[in-house]
Amino acid sequence: MRAVRTVAAAVVLAMLLFAARAGAVVSTTGVSAAYVGDGTTNSFSYPDYLFELPDLIVTTTIAGVTTDYVANAQPGFTWAGTADCLGSFPSGGAIAFVDGSGNPAPPAAGASVLITRATPKTQTVAFLDNGPLSACVVEHAYDKLTLMAQETGLLLGLANGPPVTGALSAACSLGQWYQNATPSAGSNFGWVCTTAGIAGAAVWSPFGLVSQ
Repeated sequence: MRAVRTVAAAVVLAMLLFAARAGAVVSTTGVSAAYVGDGTTNSFSYPDYLFELPDLIVTTTIAGVTTDYVANAQPGFTWAGTADCLGSFPSGGAIAFVDGSGNPAPPAAGASVLITRATPKTQTVAFLDNGPLSACVVEHAYDKLTLMAQETGLLLGLANGPPVTGALSAACSLGQWYQNATPSAGSNFGWVCTTAGIAGAAVWSPFGLVSQ
């Protein structure tokens, strides 16, 4: 009888650990999603894994002027997504712009809308000797490392200050970067100078995959 109880307990534990996984896997490789405003559409999808809402960066650019938006602020944007066991969003979600009164605020026609993420380079998981080993916690630790790796190219450019202006055929200094003014699905967020040189000899390498 004791053996039966032991087996039953093991089965229950296995079921609990399986349920705790909650599908927390990185199934996409994108970092950014780009759209063009039409003056009517207010909600925009972000299809990639988001570890935490504060990691999301949302901007609109029109006539060369870029505006940053903050989650749950007015003006700003709201977020809708399905959270997993630790509050991350493996399947992404969608943002909706709001004005200073919390009302819908669709970006103007022709505005470039860019949604991207910057996962903090921190490690917040603590494992204890002889403690319970939750699949959910372990997967999230690996998930966060994967997201960081996906963002390496994007943050390489952003870490070097504001983008330069001009053409990609221009001379460049190592680390300078140029932002894609019209990002689209399958394109890149920008280009970073990986080989300095004079005009025509410099090498600009694309970074930051736009997934949608």
